[in-house]
Amino acid sequence: MHGRSALSEALIGEQAAWSNIEYILADLRDSIEVGNYLFLSAHKSEGYRMPDFQPYPRPGLDLSQRFEEPEPEWATAQDLMNFFSQVNRG
Repeated sequence: MHGRSALSEALIGEQAAWSNIEYILADLRDSIEVGNYLFLSAHKSEGYRMPDFQPYPRPGLDLSQRFEEPEPEWATAQDLMNFFSQVNRG
């Protein structure tokens, strides 16, 4: 468990300002908010744009940075033929 001292903050960084319980509470809050967000997204009226979900700010978490999902990689026809030819041999 992190201590709350200038030494621990100097060694660990700003994450030392929070205890494990505070991180757990922030995770619980985010879990509840994500559930609410998904429920409201599914039941919103046409044309209404939901605001983006914002996680609870934590020490060391840069909320200005947006994470982009990588483009999915699709299998080629040759990959599928190789896969199914191995399955038929087995």
